[in-house]
Amino acid sequence: LCFPNWFSRTHTDLAYVNRPVVVDGCGTPGSGCNVYFGADGFANFTDLSVRQANQNYRLIFSLENSPISAFSNVFIVQAGPAQGICDIQLPAGCSGRSPCRVHGEIVCIDAYGNANYQCSTCFGDRCGATIFDAPPQIASCSGGICVVVESGPVGATLISMSLNGGQDCSQQRCRAWNTARRSAIFDDLLFSAAGYYRLRFYTQVFDTYLVRLHEWDFITPEFLVTPPSPVVTSVSFTSTMGQMQITFNRPTNMNIFEGTDNASRAYAAAAVADPCVAIHNSFLSVAGDQRWCTWSDPYTLLMALGTSFSVNTTSLFQLNESSYIITTEEVGGLVMDSLPATTVLGVIVDGLPTQEVYPTLPSKLPQPLPKLVGPQNLGSCSMAQGDGALSTMTGGRVFQWRHGVDYTQSYLETGLLQSVPGLTPAWLIHTVSFTSLIPGDTNRVTLSLRPNSAILPGTVITVTGLPCVLPVAAPADSAGGNCSQPLTAQGPCMCLAAGQ
Repeated sequence: LCFPNWFSRTHTDLAYVNRPVVVDGCGTPGSGCNVYFGADGFANFTDLSVRQANQNYRLIFSLENSPISAFSNVFIVQAGPAQGICDIQLPAGCSGRSPCRVHGEIVCIDAYGNANYQCSTCFGDRCGATIFDAPPQIASCSGGICVVVESGPVGATLISMSLNGGQDCSQQRCRAWNTARRSAIFDDLLFSAAGYYRLRFYTQVFDTYLVRLHEWDFITPEFLVTPPSPVVTSVSFTSTMGQMQITFNRPTNMNIFEGTDNASRAYAAAAVADPCVAIHNSFLSVAGDQRWCTWSDPYTLLMALGTSFSVNTTSLFQLNESSYIITTEEVGGLVMDSLPATTVLGVIVDGLPTQEVYPTLPSKLPQPLPKLVGPQNLGSCSMAQGDGALSTMTGGRVFQWRHGVDYTQSYLETGLLQSVPGLTPAWLIHTVSFTSLIPGDTNRVTLSLRPNSAILPGTVITVTGLPCVLPVAAPADSAGGNCSQPLTAQGPCMCLAAGQ
């Protein structure tokens, strides 16, 4: 840029596109670099440097006290030769015998902390060496980044199922390298005990010219591995089937805590007023109306089911995502709180993945003893009703009442049963009555019969055992019909019309 004022200064700022950053090399950091015009009429910026490797940079040049400015093209700043290793992300959210919820990621860096994903470095003017060049017979961590416990509880060990075949990483070094990202990702480190730890990550690079092995390492800040979280071991109906018992494997804080922000403080207050808020709404929705909860002890949350509840053995139990049910342990003189309990499927807690939890029935189910009291003789159009107030039972459950008709004590309509397949003909009512039982009196004997189906015309009915005084032949039917053969008829026999 050429300007007519030989004594003015030109000024430059370095920026991401639309976002200013600091420029090194001259001037006050953050204020840009100021350079006077030279004798040739040019302002020469010869010692600018950009420490942060990234894309979409551009330079802004401007004249002091002037609105005149110019922009450079957008350019990229690449990382310099690798000089060590550092973290992109440290392990966090770790608990005993469980992988950290935030994994660790380590990369090679240049002298200014920029990630060099190729891990290429220079020895003097000899460039291009990488951590992959270290011969395995010379390097103890060839081609990767290793980790060991730098400090931690006495006897504590570090275990990785994938990096080391399940062996103790405190004794045998681990190695991991993500070829796609060119970084080492440690996503399954398990700590054997709760406490404060420091980890040392390291790698080795080989100078093939001088035949020298160099080691780069990075020691993490001290971080906490908490005790294992409480786990819901069972959700079961009590013996009355009117309550549910939620049991944890460790003593808990009973969801009583002090919130750290407005939302958590509001939830903490609600948890004291109604312990049921520890349970997910999907389970509360089937627990009935006017249900209530209480902690009987630090291990057990009791829920009294409300009216019209529909929870059963297929209802998935889940904790509220906002619940803060933790356990507290003393480890090496330090009091530590665990991470909150969770029912999210597959989360590793104390070395085991969480499972889905469903309610279970008591070992001895309640046995209701229903007793109905009501009218026993009903007409054909009467409504059947019963009073169950005298029933006894140990659990409220719906029961079904099935009733039928005793045909032996009922008058049947003509043809009521004649179309029933497989019906066996039988007499439902058969009585014999006498007008007098005194010897010598004129006696009228009445035989009453009622079958279970209609009697067809011409049916022969045989009656035996009728008592008579004199054997008299049966006369002709007055209606023109014939009596049946007087099979045992020993007295006057009067025949009625067929069907009567």
